Amino acid sequence: MARCIVIGAVIVVMVLLSPLLLGALKDGEGHEGEAANGDTSAAEGSPLDTPISLHLEHSPGGGRLTVQFAVKAVCEAAGLSYDWDKSQRLAGDDCKRFMAPVAFDSTLAREALDQILAPLGLTYALDDQTLHLRRR
Repeated sequence: MARCIVIGAVIVVMVLLSPLLLGALKDGEGHEGEAANGDTSAAEGSPLDTPISLHLEHSPGGGRLTVQFAVKAVCEAAGLSYDWDKSQRLAGDDCKRFMAPVAFDSTLAREALDQILAPLGLTYALDDQTLHLRRR
């Protein structure tokens, strides 16, 4: 019984981390997040209105969680892309800041982003299906 619980827990962790790990392989590990300039509003039915469930404790590779990886995970869960380069130009090193682990259970993507970004003085914009960060 205990063995089944451990196996189940490993599977859950793998499922939750797979988008982050795949994104890190695609974008390159250690690639820093970015911040950009834009309107935080979105049309009704926007991917930002998608309920997401995420539990993030670390950046890919086991390092401390950064704003950029948390935002990228929210974007992936909502079916959006994240623009690293534009975010870096507009928010600079603020997107590389470390943050405490976060957990979202059936939270709208826009609310999750606000919870991550507002305390750091950051916001976001959505261009088509690509999100970028910016300073407030």
